[in-house]
Amino acid sequence: MNKANHRIRQQIEGRGSFADVWVCISAEGEGSDLANTPSEWIAAAERGIQSALAAVGRTPPQVSLLRVIYTYVDTTEDAAYAAAFMATAKLLDKDKEFQLSRRDGKWCVISAEKA
Repeated sequence: MNKANHRIRQQIEGRGSFADVWVCISAEGEGSDLANTPSEWIAAAERGIQSALAAVGRTPPQVSLLRVIYTYVDTTEDAAYAAAFMATAKLLDKDKEFQLSRRDGKWCVISAEKA
């Protein structure tokens, strides 16, 4: 698998939560579609990628952010982070080792073993 995405789309307590993040192996040479994406969501997605790479525990290939699909109303930094983490885990075929959870009103990623 050379690219992957993860979408968070959920209605919680009357408010929506949304983020759809696409990542790829850098050697693919594809250009990113981030020109109009708010910088805080790009930064959150990049942190999610780096956290997933660290959680995998090995030196995987370089992973790049391709796209963050968002809405100004429903996308949050924690949703962008969590979607990027899960997209990266999926890209590396490790997505079954993690799951999403809501804690204190924010998205977080936990080990599937601790769930």
